[in-house]
Amino acid sequence: MKYEYKTVIIPIQFTGILERKIDYFTVDKLNDELNDLGNQGWELVSVLRVSEGSLSKIPNAAIHYLKRKVED
Repeated sequence: MKYEYKTVIIPIQFTGILERKIDYFTVDKLNDELNDLGNQGWELVSVLRVSEGSLSKIPNAAIHYLKRKVED
């Protein structure tokens, strides 16, 4: 069985000590996006929280990893 993979990066902006917001997506829009990808056969397999300094090009983000089966 073969799979293809997709990565969706969602930047997160911190506005205070305990408050944060998602820059480019509201939570509802993110849910809609993930549901749309699910309808296309994509399965969410992992989410990685990245903090500033751990990956210099992607500060404060949630990286969503998805996969789906590829027909032979």
